[in-house]
Amino acid sequence: MTKRSKKEAFPSIEGLECVKRISGGQGFSRFEARMPATGTVGELVTIDSPNQLEKNWINVLINEVDAPWPSIIMSEQGQPSWVLFKMAQGETLDKLLARPSASFHRLDILSVAVQCWVILTRTHACGLGHGKISPSVFRISSNEDGYPDVKLSNWQPPASAPSVLFQNDIQSLFALTQTLLRQKTKEDSHKIPLEDISTGQVGSTEPTVGELFDSILNGS
Repeated sequence: MTKRSKKEAFPSIEGLECVKRISGGQGFSRFEARMPATGTVGELVTIDSPNQLEKNWINVLINEVDAPWPSIIMSEQGQPSWVLFKMAQGETLDKLLARPSASFHRLDILSVAVQCWVILTRTHACGLGHGKISPSVFRISSNEDGYPDVKLSNWQPPASAPSVLFQNDIQSLFALTQTLLRQKTKEDSHKIPLEDISTGQVGSTEPTVGELFDSILNGS
C-alpha cells in the first residue's frame, strides 16, 4: 500500500526508505531509496496520476525479460504508481569527461561510445525512449577484466510519444559520440586486427586505435 503524506517530502512505501530526492517534473519524482531489510539501494521513480503513456512505460519496464536498463527490484501500479530500479554503479560520464585528458585510453573511449549506442538501440527496440540523453545519464564502472562497463540511468516517465523520444535520443547521442571521439587521450598503441572479409584472414595492415578514430571522424 502506498501513501503520500502531505507533511512529508518523501513517499511512504512499506519496506522502503527514501534517502534523498534526486529530481522531478510534472507529476513525477525521482529518489534515492534503500531497503532497510537488505541494504539494497535503488532509484525510485514515483508518478502521482499516470496517464496511458506512463502506464505503458511502466508495463514495458517491469515485463521486459532481457532489458537494457537496470533491473527492477519492485513496483506498484495505481494512484500513485512507482518503480524501484537497482542503482546503477559507477561514475557519471560527465564527471569522467571533466578529468584531465591524460586519464583516458582511446580504446576505452571507443568502447564506451559503442556501449552507449548498443544500450540505446536495445532500449528503442523495446519500444521505450529515454528522453534525457547526456553525459550525466551514463554511468561507467569497470568490469572484472578492467574494461569500461556502461549503464544508462536517470529513468523518468516519458513526456512525449516514443517516436519523438527516439529522434531526440539519437540526435543527443550522436552529439555525445562526437564529443567522446574528439577527446584528447593517452597514446594508445593497441593494434586492432581487421579481418579481410573476402579471405577470412587477418590483414597484414593493422591500424592503430588512433587511425580508427581519425577514420570515424572523417567519415572514411
